[in-house]
Amino acid sequence: MGIQVGETIRTENEGKVQIELKNGLAFRIGDNSAVTLQPDNQLNLTSGTMITWVVPGQKVPTQIVTPSGVAGIRGTTVYVQIPPDLNQGILFFTWEGKVVVQLKDQKSEMVLKTGDEVTIKPGETDFRKTRNSIKPMSRKHWSQIRRCFSQLERPECRQEKRLVLFRDFKTSLPTLSLIDKPLPAKASQQPQVTKPKTSLTPKQSAVRKQEPSSTPEPSAVKKKPPEVKKQEPSPTSEPSEVNKKKTFSTSEPSEVNKTSGQSEVNKQTSPTPEKSVVSPTLEPSETNKEETYPAPQPSIVYPTPGQSEDNKKKPEATD
Repeated sequence: MGIQVGETIRTENEGKVQIELKNGLAFRIGDNSAVTLQPDNQLNLTSGTMITWVVPGQKVPTQIVTPSGVAGIRGTTVYVQIPPDLNQGILFFTWEGKVVVQLKDQKSEMVLKTGDEVTIKPGETDFRKTRNSIKPMSRKHWSQIRRCFSQLERPECRQEKRLVLFRDFKTSLPTLSLIDKPLPAKASQQPQVTKPKTSLTPKQSAVRKQEPSSTPEPSAVKKKPPEVKKQEPSPTSEPSEVNKKKTFSTSEPSEVNKTSGQSEVNKQTSPTPEKSVVSPTLEPSETNKEETYPAPQPSIVYPTPGQSEDNKKKPEATD
């Protein structure tokens, strides 16, 4: 018996029925259900439960119209349940694929993916609130349902309302092979991949700018040694003004230094602070060739027994 557009299919008590259309659209309805076939593959469900699908490999745009919302399918499997009390809300559940749901007389759409469900009460107009109420099925619950596909008569499986239209039919659901798979990971459940470089939020960037760097920049490290050299001169550097004042040499050597045989080079060059007292490198004069004595202190002159008579008559040198 063929089904004509505009006809209504009803079931009572525990009656169930499966309808397959020539274009690839098919559906099952449970007990105490009513659905009317409308033009352009529109199914108007007014009561009961219904599971709708499209034969795998075909795409038949279909709409399921209910008192509180509309579900659009594109080759997926969707379950719709209308409770006896409409105030409890109408349930939309996606078995596999994606389903687009709209509130009654609204154009805004929300997308349900595999394992997602949403409950919409008649007269609901807050789209954002309804969209935020979408609930994904847990992996544990999904695994329990998958075990029931092969044991539908188990007590815990019979209590699952979503499976009511999987039982009592001669053939299994044509899209069962697409449903009986692990639940796909949601975007929020997918593992995060560590990237070499991560971008910072403006707030994190501001915090990092305030925090002082624990290691100096390479340029700062290179500039530090010259600063140390300025504060602590090396032993081979020229004596500072303070050291020059501490030396006993003058611009012109004293008479005693002349008699000691100092060279002309020693007159022009000031000895280093460590060699200001004794000049071991000076060549001895003709007078001191026989006996060499240490150079006398610049400030105090002591007579030496080895000096000649000419040296005794010379006046003492002054500072």
